[in-house]
Amino acid sequence: VSTQSTWERVEYAKKLATKFTKVVWQDDFNEFDLTKWKHEITMGGDANGAFEMYINNRSNSYVRDGKLYIKPTLVADRITEAALEGTDGTFTMDMSGFTPAGSCTSDGNYGCRRTSSWGSCWMEWDVDYKGYDMGSNANITDPAACCSLCNKTEGCNYWVVSENWGCYLKSSNLGRTYVPGVGLSSGGRGDLQISPVQSASLRTAETFNFKYGRLEIRAKMPVGDWLWPALWLLPTTESYGQWPASGEIDLIESRGNNPGYSMGGRDKMGATFHWGPFFPEWPWYLTHNQVSAPWGDFASDFHNLGMLWDENSLSVYLDDPGNVVLACWFDQSFWTRGGWENSPYDNPWAGRNNSAPFDQSFYIIMNNAIGGTNGYFSEDPSKPWSNGNPHAAAQFWNNRFMWLPTWQGEATAMVVDYVRVWQ
Repeated sequence: VSTQSTWERVEYAKKLATKFTKVVWQDDFNEFDLTKWKHEITMGGDANGAFEMYINNRSNSYVRDGKLYIKPTLVADRITEAALEGTDGTFTMDMSGFTPAGSCTSDGNYGCRRTSSWGSCWMEWDVDYKGYDMGSNANITDPAACCSLCNKTEGCNYWVVSENWGCYLKSSNLGRTYVPGVGLSSGGRGDLQISPVQSASLRTAETFNFKYGRLEIRAKMPVGDWLWPALWLLPTTESYGQWPASGEIDLIESRGNNPGYSMGGRDKMGATFHWGPFFPEWPWYLTHNQVSAPWGDFASDFHNLGMLWDENSLSVYLDDPGNVVLACWFDQSFWTRGGWENSPYDNPWAGRNNSAPFDQSFYIIMNNAIGGTNGYFSEDPSKPWSNGNPHAAAQFWNNRFMWLPTWQGEATAMVVDYVRVWQ
């Protein structure tokens, strides 16, 4: 990531820490100040196929004793399991809202409106465990039998039978849900049901952004299988185009799983700078590092997660500015860094300095996500869903006996002590 020596990186980070001395924005969470933060309201799953919906609810985001808690809860506890699974008819979750503060913030991946359709028209199918129809609570040994569960004649015209995944909507009908006795509806999506978990994501996009400076967030990570906490930044105006062309800065991503999980549990944290001319031309691995907690794990105590950023470099530190865990010196353009000089692609950063796309204002995001299908949780014998399953969220929920016992009260919350920015 850097051509400078470890000593040079540490010394420069220390120098920047002494340079940035004026606090320009902070929140010590003496109260829940929503003039500083806005809630994400969406079921879109962060574009990662994650299994949570983000809402503004004091069960999921609240302040107590000078700390912010971002905690997941079960959607079934709010709307009942029958409504979530569609076992007593379809249920529509509409997050459109009627006020500026309460309106859906992203309809990407059908984030604003979804209809439950799990129990009526599909079944879970696994080559080892065979099938289980959530509608009739019956074990199925023949994947073709799922057609008759929808409608003996009409339903089979809309569905595909798969040896691996049971039956699901034909690709030509995605975006529509089959309702027994009615036919195909105009809304909902058969392979994207209502998210089974609700959580919170807070951002400063509308209230604060900054270019260059020092950011520090003191936080404690959550405990619980398949939790995905993150402290990160996105560009305010996307000056160089859509993600990843305008960049992304991840101070920390972690997993709530026990230490020893194959991808790294809560004893590990990863820091990443994302960039590239377009997706999937996105060599994040060139600016990424994963480190272990200096003691215990990142859920057993608070740690300071910090960023130092100027026109020459961008770095992430853990606990102390001298403990640099990821550094990127702007000694070459990101176009050159990515090896695209002889490619047919257009350079989104042409004519800009070497720091582009990290030469524009960014805003802060804090969230506690759950699961997902983008590969952050790779296939593992302990994982209660498959990333390739078109019904992964339902598979995750149906196998909740595997993970729900690891979710114990407030231990599932990401807890934030303070957020401060100096320039």
